[in-house]
Amino acid sequence: MEATLVVGLFLALLILLVVRMPIGFAMMFIGFVGYTILLGWDVALRILPRMLFDQSAKYGFIILPLFIISGACVLRAGLARSAFEFAQRCFGHLRGGMALATVGACAMFGACTGSSIVTSLTVGRISIPEMKRHGVSDALATGTIAAAGTLGMLIPPSAMLVLYGLLTDLSIIKLFIAGLIPGIVSAAIYMAGIHLYARIRPEAVGETVRRFSWTERLKSAHQTWGIFALFVTIVGGIYTGIFTVTEAAGAGAVVAFAMLMTKSDRWANTRGSFYEAARTTAALFFMLLGAIVFSNFIRMSGVAVEISEAILAWPLGPTGTLIVILLIFVPLGMIMDPLSMMLLTMPVVLPAVVALGHDPIWFGIILIKMCELANITPPIGLHAFVIKGIAPPGVQIESIFKGCSMFVVLDALTIALLVAYPEIVMWLPSTMN
Repeated sequence: MEATLVVGLFLALLILLVVRMPIGFAMMFIGFVGYTILLGWDVALRILPRMLFDQSAKYGFIILPLFIISGACVLRAGLARSAFEFAQRCFGHLRGGMALATVGACAMFGACTGSSIVTSLTVGRISIPEMKRHGVSDALATGTIAAAGTLGMLIPPSAMLVLYGLLTDLSIIKLFIAGLIPGIVSAAIYMAGIHLYARIRPEAVGETVRRFSWTERLKSAHQTWGIFALFVTIVGGIYTGIFTVTEAAGAGAVVAFAMLMTKSDRWANTRGSFYEAARTTAALFFMLLGAIVFSNFIRMSGVAVEISEAILAWPLGPTGTLIVILLIFVPLGMIMDPLSMMLLTMPVVLPAVVALGHDPIWFGIILIKMCELANITPPIGLHAFVIKGIAPPGVQIESIFKGCSMFVVLDALTIALLVAYPEIVMWLPSTMN
């Protein structure tokens, strides 16, 4: 009975998403319907308001708006251009230098905003014209920014890691620290792939720029002081134990606000930053609360346990079963944004993964990397369509997907590396007190 009910309501949820109902409302509505069928109308009406209040009153929820405020301030402080210019001075003289600079800029800027979409759109508006001016092909220019922008989901402080931690009741501190090395490794693999591609297809990577002296690089680095200050404050403060994650979020917001105060039109930018932060926070809170209602319904129905037992019965072993689970995320990511995909699948997938003996913090990093891969996978990867909106006139979506293809392979290589060597993810968290 319960299994049939859950399957029917899950299909109803997918239909609601197809007709573009907001995922937070859709998950909350389906969860409420499930409670009503299982427990009755009166009980469901009593449970839902109490559940929403208890969850939204959790102290840990303050982390999310503080990080969102930091990202909004950084965005309006105009640090994306400084990050790109610094990366260009460091990598521009190498083969494929302009694409390498784009990856470096996305890694730095993504570490401040924690958002792949914001990173891609902001850095892309600067880097794509520069890459085109230096002769980089349309495919490589757009594919690079589509893929490199996703680094903002993994490199801390990441909104996706915060939401994963809130949804699963895992340590956000350990999630942040666990994402640091994989984020750097992922960016390094992107750069290595671009450099190799430049040797195979030198005509596609355009011309290089002159080699800048270390003095010139240091002068350029001075313009990016805010990025490094914010990263050291948040990640360094958390790792050394100076800050809790909530205190680090607050300190990061103060540093980001200080950056904003050094710019012109500071008060107009401040109003705009707080408005954007409030709107984004409200949307994410509603999505998270809807996911919690839906997750609790799944747990109460007992179906998650049944699915876990069925998955454990597969004769594939822990690693083989994990690979099959991960492959499911590829088609899902082609039609859903990363957050929606995570919120929808966690109630069912995470219990099975933990039952297989995998660490949930390690799996969270793998999951987010899978989200990155799925969102640039042809033919429907959503991130490519985001880049289409800022691409030069005449650039077709097919060209963007052609450029993304290489990065899909590189992402698959990164995921294989993280699965084969879990210590890449777990070593740094294990060194914390």
